[in-house]
Amino acid sequence: MKPRLGLIGIIDGELKKDYWGTLEKVEGMGYEGLESAADFESLGLKPGEYRKRLADLGFSIPIMYTSPEDLDRDYAGQVAVIRELGCSRAIFYWSPCKTREETIKDAERFNRYGAKLKQDGIYLCYHNHEHEFLKVYDGKLAMELIVENSDPANLGIELDVGWVMMGKADPAAWLRKLKGRCPVIHLKDFYDLAVRESFTEVGTGLNDFSAIMKAAVETGVEWGIVEQDKMRNLTPMESIRVSIDNLKKTEV
Repeated sequence: MKPRLGLIGIIDGELKKDYWGTLEKVEGMGYEGLESAADFESLGLKPGEYRKRLADLGFSIPIMYTSPEDLDRDYAGQVAVIRELGCSRAIFYWSPCKTREETIKDAERFNRYGAKLKQDGIYLCYHNHEHEFLKVYDGKLAMELIVENSDPANLGIELDVGWVMMGKADPAAWLRKLKGRCPVIHLKDFYDLAVRESFTEVGTGLNDFSAIMKAAVETGVEWGIVEQDKMRNLTPMESIRVSIDNLKKTEV
């Protein structure tokens, strides 16, 4: 079964103009989730009210952003909001991986946060960029150090397949390597690997999404989150339609 599809970013401007009307159009395209949706305050809603409004449109929140700093500042508050939004996963977006020692230290630190969150019913994941696949310490990729120095029960991986490719690695191979550890992935494409900002719609660049989605199905990925950090030639709404239409066509 193919992963359910969601969004992060891309349509922020459209949401500010007409939040619920925009989401109705997005749902009509086939999207079912919003990553790190935390717009309830700007909409004047409580987390539970916002969750219900999303659910009425057929949306849920697959994973919520947090950080070590946020958890240190207000752990109980962070957990409460994540739960009230109906979410059972949290995400850390960054480790600089400047040295081998720092990378291992971060992996162990993330593992500790994950162990604590697990007790509250929340599964913590780590989101990669390209540097984890480009930095090598004593023959090990930084990404390997993160994976090997954390427990899959405490720390999952939100594999961003675009950044994996930009890091000169194979996304499908990494999904298989991380089998069972990637409940959510980011679906991203680039049209020129020599240009870091060459974002493009899913299926219009260099990534092999047939191979990626096949590996996602084989390894139990539950959600694929479409992300495009910068528009290419289309409007945001046109862009997300092209991406989901291309993903629907992929054969697994």
